Amino acid sequence: FTTEEKEYNLLDVKKAGGINKFLREKGRKNKLLISYFIRPECPYCHDETKMLQEYIKENKNIIIKASINPRGFTKKEIDKELKGFPFKYNFDGGEHDLYKIAAYPSMIIIGPDGTKYKINGFVNEGKFKNACRKILAGNIKSN
Repeated sequence: FTTEEKEYNLLDVKKAGGINKFLREKGRKNKLLISYFIRPECPYCHDETKMLQEYIKENKNIIIKASINPRGFTKKEIDKELKGFPFKYNFDGGEHDLYKIAAYPSMIIIGPDGTKYKINGFVNEGKFKNACRKILAGNIKSN
């Protein structure tokens, strides 16, 4: 996640004492934080990225941070493959292991109340929008 001062990941949120405290401290109330997990060569990741990019144009209440699983790739190869990628990203396979990411693309959507909703694998636009609406309304439980 990116603010004007620095980048953050899910571990930073945990260290801050939870999502609510993190959002209060960073002035990000009523936002969805999405940690987006991808592989550089994944065609589904590129398709889902386009969908997310369109969605955030209409919805300013989303902060997206991508985490690239670098296994088997150099930073130079990843930068070339992801040229023009619309979101800030890091190269942290450890986050992928920590959150047991088994399919790409995957995401963890964190609501303003701290609800964490994990989506493994490609998600269509309807399911994604529905999950975001439910999380913002407090009508979905962490999975």
